[in-house]
Amino acid sequence: MKKVKLRYAGLLSIVFCWPQAEVSFAADQTADEAAQISEVATPAISLGYGVKFTSDYVFRSQSQSDGKPAVQGYVEGRFLDWFYAGIFMSSVSFPSDPWGLADPAVELDYSFGLRHTWGSFTLDVGALRFTYPGQIGVGELGGGLPVSNMNMWEFAVRPSFVVNEAVSLNGYLGYSPDFVGTGAPETFLSGGMRINLPQIPALDEVTLFTSGELGYQWIGKTDLKSAFIPDADLPDFAVWNIGVGATYKNATLDFRYFGSQLKNGAGKSCFAATSMTKSCGDRFALSLSFDF
Repeated sequence: MKKVKLRYAGLLSIVFCWPQAEVSFAADQTADEAAQISEVATPAISLGYGVKFTSDYVFRSQSQSDGKPAVQGYVEGRFLDWFYAGIFMSSVSFPSDPWGLADPAVELDYSFGLRHTWGSFTLDVGALRFTYPGQIGVGELGGGLPVSNMNMWEFAVRPSFVVNEAVSLNGYLGYSPDFVGTGAPETFLSGGMRINLPQIPALDEVTLFTSGELGYQWIGKTDLKSAFIPDADLPDFAVWNIGVGATYKNATLDFRYFGSQLKNGAGKSCFAATSMTKSCGDRFALSLSFDF
Protein backbone atom coordinates (compact mmCIF):
# COMPACT_ATOMS: atom_id res chain seq x y z
CA MET A 1 0.00 0.00 0.00
CA LYS A 2 1.32 3.44 -0.85
CA LYS A 3 1.82 5.66 2.13
CA VAL A 4 0.00 8.96 2.22
CA LYS A 5 1.22 11.74 4.48
CA LEU A 6 -2.03 13.10 5.84
CA ARG A 7 -2.72 15.01 9.01
CA TYR A 8 -5.06 12.73 10.86
CA ALA A 9 -4.44 14.35 14.22
CA GLY A 10 -5.28 11.20 16.05
CA LEU A 11 -8.70 11.26 14.87
CA LEU A 12 -8.54 13.88 15.23
CA SER A 13 -9.71 11.50 19.03
CA ILE A 14 -12.24 12.84 20.39
CA VAL A 15 -15.99 11.22 21.80
CA PHE A 16 -15.19 14.53 21.96
CA CYS A 17 -11.86 11.57 22.91
CA TRP A 18 -14.09 14.32 21.68
CA PRO A 19 -11.46 13.93 23.44
CA GLN A 20 -13.09 11.22 25.00
CA ALA A 21 -14.25 14.83 22.68
CA GLU A 22 -13.70 15.95 27.05
CA VAL A 23 -17.04 17.48 27.92
CA SER A 24 -18.73 16.13 31.05
CA PHE A 25 -21.79 14.28 29.75
CA ALA A 26 -24.51 12.36 31.53
CA ALA A 27 -22.76 9.18 30.39
CA ASP A 28 -19.77 10.16 32.51
CA GLN A 29 -21.68 10.54 35.76
CA THR A 30 -20.94 8.28 38.67
CA ALA A 31 -23.68 6.01 39.96
CA ASP A 32 -24.13 8.23 43.02
CA GLU A 33 -24.41 11.37 40.89
CA ALA A 34 -26.99 9.77 38.59
CA ALA A 35 -29.10 8.66 41.55
CA GLN A 36 -29.02 12.13 43.10
CA ILE A 37 -29.96 13.82 39.81
CA SER A 38 -32.90 11.46 39.25
CA GLU A 39 -34.37 12.60 42.59
CA VAL A 40 -34.21 16.30 41.72
CA ALA A 41 -36.42 18.09 39.21
CA THR A 42 -34.39 18.99 36.13
CA PRO A 43 -34.42 22.75 35.37
CA ALA A 44 -35.69 23.90 31.97
CA ILE A 45 -32.34 25.48 31.17
CA SER A 46 -28.97 24.73 32.78
CA LEU A 47 -25.32 25.44 32.04
CA GLY A 48 -22.30 23.22 32.60
CA TYR A 49 -18.70 24.30 32.24
CA GLY A 50 -15.25 23.16 33.22
CA VAL A 51 -11.50 23.30 32.73
CA LYS A 52 -8.86 20.59 32.51
CA PHE A 53 -5.07 20.52 32.82
CA THR A 54 -3.37 17.44 31.42
CA SER A 55 0.22 16.29 30.96
CA ASP A 56 -0.63 14.98 27.46
CA TYR A 57 -3.79 15.52 25.39
CA VAL A 58 -4.47 11.94 24.26
CA PHE A 59 -7.44 11.20 22.01
CA ARG A 60 -8.19 7.64 20.95
CA SER A 61 -4.71 6.72 22.15
CA GLN A 62 -2.89 9.30 20.01
CA SER A 63 -1.30 12.44 21.38
CA GLN A 64 -2.81 15.70 20.13
CA SER A 65 -0.20 17.78 21.96
CA ASP A 66 3.05 16.09 20.83
CA GLY A 67 3.44 14.56 24.28
CA LYS A 68 3.33 18.00 25.92
CA PRO A 69 0.90 19.44 28.51
CA ALA A 70 -2.39 20.91 27.33
CA VAL A 71 -5.11 23.15 28.75
CA GLN A 72 -8.76 22.54 27.89
CA GLY A 73 -12.16 24.02 28.63
CA TYR A 74 -15.80 23.55 27.73
CA VAL A 75 -19.22 25.15 28.08
CA GLU A 76 -22.47 23.28 27.50
CA GLY A 77 -26.08 24.46 27.60
CA ARG A 78 -28.86 21.98 28.39
CA PHE A 79 -32.49 22.63 27.54
CA LEU A 80 -35.79 20.99 28.63
CA ASP A 81 -33.93 17.84 29.77
CA TRP A 82 -33.63 16.79 26.09
CA PHE A 83 -31.44 19.16 24.08
CA TYR A 84 -27.85 20.31 24.44
CA ALA A 85 -25.25 22.40 22.63
CA GLY A 86 -21.65 22.94 23.62
CA ILE A 87 -18.18 24.19 22.75
CA PHE A 88 -14.87 22.52 23.64
CA MET A 89 -11.43 24.09 23.23
CA SER A 90 -7.93 22.67 23.71
CA SER A 91 -4.37 23.67 23.08
CA VAL A 92 -2.71 21.33 20.54
CA SER A 93 0.72 20.73 19.07
CA PHE A 94 1.10 18.81 15.82
CA PRO A 95 4.66 18.50 14.46
CA SER A 96 5.04 19.98 10.99
CA ASP A 97 5.95 17.55 8.20
CA PRO A 98 7.31 17.67 4.61
CA TRP A 99 3.83 18.35 3.24
CA GLY A 100 3.65 21.58 5.24
CA LEU A 101 0.74 20.57 7.46
CA ALA A 102 1.86 23.03 10.17
CA ASP A 103 0.30 23.35 13.61
CA PRO A 104 -3.14 24.90 13.91
CA ALA A 105 -3.43 27.43 16.69
CA VAL A 106 -6.00 25.48 18.70
CA GLU A 107 -8.65 22.76 18.51
CA LEU A 108 -12.20 24.15 18.69
CA ASP A 109 -15.09 21.68 18.66
CA TYR A 110 -18.85 22.23 18.55
CA SER A 111 -21.50 19.73 19.64
CA PHE A 112 -25.28 19.55 19.71
CA GLY A 113 -27.92 16.88 19.99
CA LEU A 114 -30.49 15.08 22.11
CA ARG A 115 -29.79 13.55 25.52
CA HIS A 116 -32.26 12.09 28.00
CA THR A 117 -32.26 9.76 30.99
CA TRP A 118 -34.84 7.08 31.74
CA GLY A 119 -34.13 5.64 35.17
CA SER A 120 -30.63 4.13 34.99
CA PHE A 121 -30.32 4.45 31.20
CA THR A 122 -29.10 7.54 29.32
CA LEU A 123 -29.04 7.97 25.54
CA ASP A 124 -27.13 10.73 23.74
CA VAL A 125 -27.56 11.21 19.97
CA GLY A 126 -25.64 14.13 18.53
CA ALA A 127 -23.26 15.69 16.04
CA LEU A 128 -19.69 16.91 16.59
CA ARG A 129 -17.83 19.45 14.48
CA PHE A 130 -14.05 19.34 14.93
CA THR A 131 -12.21 22.48 13.73
CA TYR A 132 -8.58 23.66 13.85
CA PRO A 133 -8.31 27.45 13.56
CA GLY A 134 -4.98 28.64 12.25
CA GLN A 135 -4.17 25.62 10.10
CA ILE A 136 -2.65 26.23 6.68
CA GLY A 137 -5.27 26.63 3.94
CA VAL A 138 -5.65 24.09 1.13
CA GLY A 139 -3.10 24.77 -1.64
CA GLU A 140 -1.63 27.71 0.25
CA LEU A 141 1.93 26.36 0.01
CA GLY A 142 1.76 25.83 -3.75
CA GLY A 143 1.90 22.58 -5.67
CA GLY A 144 -1.53 21.66 -4.34
CA LEU A 145 -0.23 21.42 -0.76
CA PRO A 146 -1.72 20.93 1.66
CA VAL A 147 -4.35 18.85 -0.11
CA SER A 148 -6.97 19.16 2.65
CA ASN A 149 -7.66 20.61 6.06
CA MET A 150 -8.49 18.63 9.20
CA ASN A 151 -11.98 19.98 9.90
CA MET A 152 -14.61 17.23 10.04
CA TRP A 153 -18.07 16.19 11.24
CA GLU A 154 -18.70 13.11 13.35
CA PHE A 155 -22.21 11.86 14.14
CA ALA A 156 -22.41 9.87 17.36
CA VAL A 157 -24.64 7.71 19.57
CA ARG A 158 -23.62 7.36 23.24
CA PRO A 159 -25.63 5.01 25.49
CA SER A 160 -24.82 4.56 29.17
CA PHE A 161 -26.26 2.47 31.98
CA VAL A 162 -25.86 2.68 35.75
CA VAL A 163 -25.72 -0.93 36.96
CA ASN A 164 -25.60 -0.13 40.66
CA GLU A 165 -24.00 2.34 43.08
CA ALA A 166 -20.52 1.14 42.12
CA VAL A 167 -20.64 0.15 38.44
CA SER A 168 -21.62 2.05 35.29
CA LEU A 169 -21.25 1.14 31.61
CA ASN A 170 -20.99 3.33 28.51
CA GLY A 171 -20.64 2.98 24.77
CA TYR A 172 -19.83 5.11 21.74
CA LEU A 173 -20.64 4.71 18.05
CA GLY A 174 -19.42 7.47 15.77
CA TYR A 175 -19.35 7.93 11.98
CA SER A 176 -17.72 10.53 9.76
CA PRO A 177 -18.15 10.65 5.96
CA ASP A 178 -14.97 12.75 5.57
CA PHE A 179 -12.32 11.71 8.07
CA VAL A 180 -10.18 14.77 8.90
CA GLY A 181 -10.68 16.12 5.41
CA THR A 182 -9.30 13.07 3.59
CA GLY A 183 -12.60 12.00 2.03
CA ALA A 184 -12.29 8.60 3.74
CA PRO A 185 -15.30 7.28 5.69
CA GLU A 186 -14.59 6.53 9.35
CA THR A 187 -16.40 4.55 12.05
CA PHE A 188 -15.42 4.32 15.71
CA LEU A 189 -16.98 1.87 18.19
CA SER A 190 -16.06 1.60 21.86
CA GLY A 191 -17.30 0.34 25.20
CA GLY A 192 -16.23 1.32 28.68
CA MET A 193 -16.76 0.62 32.36
CA ARG A 194 -16.29 2.63 35.54
CA ILE A 195 -16.11 1.09 39.01
CA ASN A 196 -16.27 3.16 42.18
CA LEU A 197 -13.85 1.70 44.72
CA PRO A 198 -14.70 1.06 48.38
CA GLN A 199 -14.91 4.21 50.47
CA ILE A 200 -12.01 5.07 52.77
CA PRO A 201 -13.38 6.27 56.16
CA ALA A 202 -10.77 9.01 56.49
CA LEU A 203 -11.68 10.28 52.99
CA ASP A 204 -15.47 10.17 53.20
CA GLU A 205 -15.87 13.07 50.72
CA VAL A 206 -13.54 11.54 48.14
CA THR A 207 -14.76 9.05 45.52
CA LEU A 208 -12.04 6.72 44.26
CA PHE A 209 -12.60 4.96 40.95
CA THR A 210 -11.06 2.93 38.18
CA SER A 211 -12.25 2.97 34.57
CA GLY A 212 -11.28 1.67 31.16
CA GLU A 213 -12.30 1.65 27.51
CA LEU A 214 -11.74 -0.62 24.51
CA GLY A 215 -12.46 0.66 21.00
CA TYR A 216 -11.87 0.00 17.31
CA GLN A 217 -11.59 2.47 14.44
CA TRP A 218 -12.34 1.60 10.82
CA ILE A 219 -11.10 4.03 8.15
CA GLY A 220 -11.74 3.61 4.43
CA LYS A 221 -9.93 4.82 1.34
CA THR A 222 -9.06 8.47 0.90
CA ASP A 223 -10.70 10.60 -1.79
CA LEU A 224 -8.33 13.56 -2.00
CA LYS A 225 -9.08 14.59 -5.58
CA SER A 226 -5.41 15.54 -5.83
CA ALA A 227 -3.11 15.32 -8.83
CA PHE A 228 -0.11 15.23 -6.49
CA ILE A 229 -0.97 12.56 -3.89
CA PRO A 230 -2.57 9.19 -4.76
CA ASP A 231 -5.50 7.89 -2.75
CA ALA A 232 -4.84 5.03 -0.35
CA ASP A 233 -6.50 2.79 2.21
CA LEU A 234 -5.87 4.04 5.74
CA PRO A 235 -5.25 1.43 8.47
CA ASP A 236 -7.89 0.18 10.91
CA PHE A 237 -6.80 -0.23 14.53
CA ALA A 238 -7.84 -0.98 18.11
CA VAL A 239 -7.34 1.45 21.00
CA TRP A 240 -7.63 1.04 24.75
CA ASN A 241 -7.12 2.88 28.01
CA ILE A 242 -7.31 2.14 31.73
CA GLY A 243 -6.80 4.38 34.71
CA VAL A 244 -7.51 5.31 38.30
CA GLY A 245 -8.78 8.53 39.75
CA ALA A 246 -10.28 10.42 42.64
CA THR A 247 -13.12 12.94 42.74
CA TYR A 248 -13.55 15.55 45.47
CA LYS A 249 -16.49 17.90 45.04
CA ASN A 250 -15.93 19.55 41.61
CA ALA A 251 -12.36 18.33 41.16
CA THR A 252 -11.17 15.08 39.54
CA LEU A 253 -7.60 13.77 39.48
CA ASP A 254 -7.00 11.04 36.88
CA PHE A 255 -3.94 8.95 35.95
CA ARG A 256 -4.37 6.92 32.75
CA TYR A 257 -2.53 4.54 30.43
CA PHE A 258 -3.34 4.59 26.68
CA GLY A 259 -2.38 2.03 24.04
CA SER A 260 -3.21 1.11 20.45
CA GLN A 261 -2.24 -1.19 17.59
CA LEU A 262 -0.57 1.73 15.79
CA LYS A 263 3.23 1.61 15.92
CA ASN A 264 5.52 4.63 16.03
CA GLY A 265 8.28 5.27 13.49
CA ALA A 266 8.68 6.35 9.87
CA GLY A 267 6.92 3.92 7.56
CA LYS A 268 4.95 2.36 10.44
CA SER A 269 1.17 2.25 10.91
CA CYS A 270 1.08 5.39 13.08
CA PHE A 271 2.69 7.35 10.25
CA ALA A 272 0.27 5.92 7.67
CA ALA A 273 -2.77 6.82 9.78
CA THR A 274 -1.71 10.18 11.21
CA SER A 275 1.25 11.51 9.20
CA MET A 276 3.08 11.63 12.54
CA THR A 277 5.78 9.28 13.77
CA LYS A 278 5.65 9.74 17.56
CA SER A 279 1.99 10.33 18.47
CA CYS A 280 1.07 6.65 19.04
CA GLY A 281 2.50 3.87 21.21
CA ASP A 282 2.12 3.44 24.97
CA ARG A 283 1.29 6.73 26.67
CA PHE A 284 0.52 7.90 30.21
CA ALA A 285 -1.33 11.06 31.17
CA LEU A 286 -2.05 12.78 34.48
CA SER A 287 -4.93 15.25 34.47
CA LEU A 288 -6.73 17.54 36.90
CA SER A 289 -10.19 18.79 35.94
CA PHE A 290 -12.85 20.99 37.52
CA ASP A 291 -16.50 20.60 36.42
CA PHE A 292 -19.38 22.84 37.42
